[in-house]
Amino acid sequence: MSDEPHLPIDIRIPSPRVEVVVGRTNHGYATAPADSTSDFAQLKQAFAADPQLAQELQWLLHIAVENFNPSSRANRFIIGALVEWGIALAAFSAGILTLPQGHDADGDDVAGLRDAAKYRWSVKSSFSKQRSYQFIVQNVRGRKEEGRTEGKMEETLFLHPLLPGIVHVDPLEHQQVLTSLRFDGDAWVLPLQALQDHAQACPDHVIPLVVPPNPGAKEVDPAMDIIRALVMQPHFQRLGSAFRQQAAKSRSDVVERLQEVKRMEQQGLLSAAQAQAAINAVLGMMDN
Repeated sequence: MSDEPHLPIDIRIPSPRVEVVVGRTNHGYATAPADSTSDFAQLKQAFAADPQLAQELQWLLHIAVENFNPSSRANRFIIGALVEWGIALAAFSAGILTLPQGHDADGDDVAGLRDAAKYRWSVKSSFSKQRSYQFIVQNVRGRKEEGRTEGKMEETLFLHPLLPGIVHVDPLEHQQVLTSLRFDGDAWVLPLQALQDHAQACPDHVIPLVVPPNPGAKEVDPAMDIIRALVMQPHFQRLGSAFRQQAAKSRSDVVERLQEVKRMEQQGLLSAAQAQAAINAVLGMMDN
């Protein structure tokens, strides 16, 4: 697009444009009518008052990115959902969200916490190490096919390893951030640098947190773990045969490795402590 609009953006400028969206409802999960800006202040206060809350969220992010490499498109959806759940559970711990009480409450109500948090803030996360990273604020590919390219900028929490923590952007309050939005042909994007500048200028809208970069762990197929759990049940004798053969081979490999460790210890190639460490390592591989 040769004549790209520069912001502040509102609904009056020619398409493509970004529309500021506010006034989300709380669907009964909030302790008070939804006011996401003051809710963020309460969330920030909770993190400041309870260091364990930040520590646990950082643990969650580390475990998530180590087990689900976000380089995989499928894993990115999982990681995104885990980050949203982490924010929702932190908001619950801070007293911003509560479970419905009374005779209508049931065990499914916890499932609504994530949606309740999303009615307050959109959550955008990345574990990229790139300084040139751009967050996709609004994907308009489907609308583009219909000749429409407008987007939406909601109140958003941003997480990235090169940000100083959870960065809050209120599109009504932080017009300087909107000026950095760009349309790339398929989506409205926001450069990481704009958020770094915003965090420095508005520290009250930052919750200090260390977000781990993508360690590049081996990519796994989450669907394979699910199908393995399903077809390893006794009544899947045909469909489960591949996984049973794999499990049998793994057990055989473990036995061979343990025997080799024992042989090396008997020959004096390994001390007793070294042999035990090797055995523990082999058994650990079996658990994984």
